[in-house]
Amino acid sequence: MAPILGIKYETISTSKLKSVTIDLKKWGNYVADVLDLIEIEAIKKSSDGEFGGTWEDVKKKMDKKHSVK
Repeated sequence: MAPILGIKYETISTSKLKSVTIDLKKWGNYVADVLDLIEIEAIKKSSDGEFGGTWEDVKKKMDKKHSVK
């Protein structure tokens, strides 16, 4: 992965990501979007059966959570 200015990756080994540090002065406006994308991926991969994992189901849940009409 190419380095991105203002984002640092810490790994446990060469293949396992441990943490990501984001410079909020540079990327702060995008943090909420990144967190939403992480939540969407978690819902799509959910094994609890809450949703079928389709994009439409995930979008409905996110719209409801954030009061989007």
